[in-house]
Formats: sequence, C-alpha cells, structure tokens
Amino acid sequence: TRSVMDQIPRLLAAMQYSSMDDSGASGSFDLMCTFAVTRQVVQAKSMPGTNPLEQITLPRDAIRKLKSKGMRSLRDLRIMPSSESLNLLKSVCERGKRGNSSANAAARDLSAIPLPSIEEVKCYCEVEKTSGKSVGVLKF
Repeated sequence: TRSVMDQIPRLLAAMQYSSMDDSGASGSFDLMCTFAVTRQVVQAKSMPGTNPLEQITLPRDAIRKLKSKGMRSLRDLRIMPSSESLNLLKSVCERGKRGNSSANAAARDLSAIPLPSIEEVKCYCEVEKTSGKSVGVLKF
C-alpha cells in the first residue's frame, strides 16, 4: 500500500485538472500555478528558496565546493555534457570508493532531471465577447 505522502501528487494533479475546467474564472491561473509549485515541492521534498543543488545526493561539503567552482544551480550542471559533469562531481567529492559512489549517484540524479527548452512563446491579451473581461493568454 502507498502512504498518504505518495498519494498527494496524484491528488494535486486531479485537483489541478478539475480547476482547469473553469479556466475563465478570475484567479484560475494563480491557482493552477500554485498546484504546480505544490506538486514540485512534494515530489522534490524541498521547499522553494532552498539551494537547488541540495536536490541531488551530495554531501554539504561537495555542494560548497561546487558553489566555489561557479556552479550556482542545477541548470548549470545539467547543461554540461554528462562526462564533464561527472568529472566535476568526482572532483568535489571525497576521494575513495565512497566519493566515487556519491558522484555517480549525483550524476544519476542529475541526468534524471528534465532539461526543458521553449522554442516559441506568444503572450497577448484578449477580450472575452460574452463577459467583456480581459484575459491574458500565454502559449508555448
């Protein structure tokens, strides 16, 4: 059986899907964004505002060394070729078998993070004919 915490992302996804049905109501965009952020917090098991580098399995000392080498975010590591990021992770982890296993685990976590890119963004304002309300539209 699954725990309650395991079921929360599914519940939030269902609530988000239900709220999308009434997307014309004021505040619905804020509500949908809140659902998305809450799902990310629950799945990542970290709060917004924490260091994103702490989301991969690395000792705090290694995270501090990564920061000193100019790595401020997961994206900095994620856009590097996998061999380069693995070498960087190995250089900041302690020497020995445990250090290599930490670097390998962190590299696996890093490669599991999706790297999104946006090709075309359209943002415009429309006026609904029935209600006369201005509606902002954002299309990817």
